[in-house]
Amino acid sequence: MCWVCLLSAQIRYHKLKPVKVYFSEREIQDGFYNAIQPDEQQKTKIDLVLDKYAKINSELQSNFRKELDASMKDSEKNLIRT
Repeated sequence: MCWVCLLSAQIRYHKLKPVKVYFSEREIQDGFYNAIQPDEQQKTKIDLVLDKYAKINSELQSNFRKELDASMKDSEKNLIRT
């Protein structure tokens, strides 16, 4: 999600608009479209890139949540034993 924040910050810097954090794939896509006003050919190319990284980012986020949950449970067990 950091690249989205960086993009948003760059857009804000150039257009002096507030930073927006995008949470869904659709919001990210709409944010790009609103910021750069692509033509249909550009939209096709943008969608290919966004789709690729949406899958990667979704997997990363899912793995992070699982690992965080496991870590929190482990720390709870260690605190209870202390």
